[in-house]
Amino acid sequence: MLNVLHLHSGNLYGGIETILVTLVEHAGETVRHDFVLAFDGRLRQELATRHASVEIIGPVRLSRPWTVRRARRALASFLTRHHPDVCVCHSPWSMAVFGPTVRRARRHLVLCAHGDVQGAHWLQRLAGRVRPHAIVCNSAFTASGAARTYGSSIPCEVVMPPVSPPQPGSDAGESIRRALGESTATVVILMVARMESGKGHRVLLDAIGRMRTADRCSVWLVGGAQRPAERRYVDALRQHAALTSVASRVRFLGERSDVRALYAGADIYCQPNTTPDAFGITFVEALYAGLPIVTSPMGGALEIVDAACGAFARADDATALAETLDELVEDEARRHRLGAAGPARATRLCDPTTQITQFHRALAAAVGDR
Repeated sequence: MLNVLHLHSGNLYGGIETILVTLVEHAGETVRHDFVLAFDGRLRQELATRHASVEIIGPVRLSRPWTVRRARRALASFLTRHHPDVCVCHSPWSMAVFGPTVRRARRHLVLCAHGDVQGAHWLQRLAGRVRPHAIVCNSAFTASGAARTYGSSIPCEVVMPPVSPPQPGSDAGESIRRALGESTATVVILMVARMESGKGHRVLLDAIGRMRTADRCSVWLVGGAQRPAERRYVDALRQHAALTSVASRVRFLGERSDVRALYAGADIYCQPNTTPDAFGITFVEALYAGLPIVTSPMGGALEIVDAACGAFARADDATALAETLDELVEDEARRHRLGAAGPARATRLCDPTTQITQFHRALAAAVGDR
């Protein structure tokens, strides 16, 4: 039995948190996944529903050093009472907060890199002072940044994250369209992303205003706004939509627990990133749902989307994006052809059983190589 302790913040719910829940759902009998979280929130609830062991050690703010010291003492106490084979940090934040304690306790430390680790941000530089025994990256794009930050002496393996396919035979798509008042003739363009500028929400809004087929479309924007900066960003997007006269075509749906139903009810998935994403679980979920994808040719998206299942539009170019979307709106046969290629590609890249087995092997290798 391989005992894995995951160290994470726990106050948000997005791609990383979805991966952690998927790990628990498909863990099998040879690996045990336990969790230490700083914050009690939706992640703890989702893990508890799946009978995972979760310890909450209290809120941590890096701007308040005493909370960091308290959390480190709590983790040190946990590690003396429990004996995980390997501790896994899933962000620069968790590396900076928990990594030093794991190293002092002489436990195996693995960085699971889900995003940029090149050290440009002060938090990444702080995390970079803690050297893991191994790194597991979600894409080759992420691995290239990890190599520049940590060098070649630390073992680094690329393991694309596990993503569960939707349950077959559901009429959730039709139901959600009815609930949102969308006609069967409307082409729904879906975007599921954290509310931050690099995801390209504003580019999509500008593109809708330039589309000749805009009157046939509806845009669903899905993403929570929990932090003040995210709320300000959403307010700015709403104002921008009103100023560009596309407000009637756009729905701000906020954070949703029925995202899979929204995929099923959509016709196109569009996320026009203006900065590169390390991976993009939402792209894989869209592939599973049989949606053609439109995105920018950068970052981890290039490892997920190809010409068989999607289309690229130049980054930060609303006119190019409008043209690409117009072509898909007008060509239903092409939409269906691209969408039909999606499920097989999603399975090939992120089948849960295959990817979790690979992840477990990477962790076992880290324990053995120390």
